[in-house]
Amino acid sequence: MNLPAKKKYESARQLERQAKILAKTREMLAEIGYARTTIRSLADKAGVAPGTLYNLYNSKDELILAAVQELLSSLGETVREQSTRGLDRLITKQAVNGATVRENPEYAEAMTRALIGTQRNDKLRNLLYTSTIEHDERHLQIAIEQGHLRTGTDVQLLARHLQAQSWGITVAWVMDTVALDNIAEETIRSVTLTLLAVATAEGEACLRELAERFGLPEWPLC
Repeated sequence: MNLPAKKKYESARQLERQAKILAKTREMLAEIGYARTTIRSLADKAGVAPGTLYNLYNSKDELILAAVQELLSSLGETVREQSTRGLDRLITKQAVNGATVRENPEYAEAMTRALIGTQRNDKLRNLLYTSTIEHDERHLQIAIEQGHLRTGTDVQLLARHLQAQSWGITVAWVMDTVALDNIAEETIRSVTLTLLAVATAEGEACLRELAERFGLPEWPLC
């Protein structure tokens, strides 16, 4: 059975209220975690009635997904503004994500723990994990077309490895084996070392420039 279409905010005032709701949702996730967050507690946090949230979203999960999606869209726009396509986009994404974790550690930890607890085909997993693999596949293919990665590189396999490394560093931070301030540096280093294995001479030069831009230790990265 299809759920009924929800009301959409259109006026500037309504859109501002919705943005506040989504921001407060992220704050609550950071404060008390995914499991303890409820529609009623979210309504109290946002200063609205529970019915207001149900007018916009069918469930807590749908509201949380919307809050996460808004943040990811904002991060994606930042990455696009700061980078060109291909390797530049891939490395810049890691830098921006690392900075976001550093600035919002409680929220980042809540999302990491929620992701670990998801099941196969879960919407949150698809949003946080699967969709970003598809993004990396596109830019790996572009890097091949630009002559930065070797022809014949398996972009699907490589994208999965890059994603696993990125989340692996975040999980290591949650487990207190990587310092919060070092997340971006450690992730960029890990991703760069993997890309070097399939990089052309031009690609290696590009990665070297990116490492310098983001303040990584002296080349080679080891």
